[in-house]
Amino acid sequence: MGIWRYVVSRSNDSTNPDADPGGEAFEIRELYPLDDSKKPLYTTDPVAPIGATLDELREELLHMLAALDQPLLDLTTDPPTLRP
Repeated sequence: MGIWRYVVSRSNDSTNPDADPGGEAFEIRELYPLDDSKKPLYTTDPVAPIGATLDELREELLHMLAALDQPLLDLTTDPPTLRP
């Protein structure tokens, strides 16, 4: 399937039961980028950081933080789109 990366996703109360009514929520997901002609593939549920050691956990968190500087996966659009 290719290389994946973390992505910040934007959802709302119709796409995420944890969002406030009428509000938005932001999560971290795994994104499996495809070419521009296809819908991006991503994990259905948000992911949480995990590591077998504190150093591994730190690395996971750093990768997740780096996703804040990448295009956002907007789940409030149909189809979901990557936005700068």
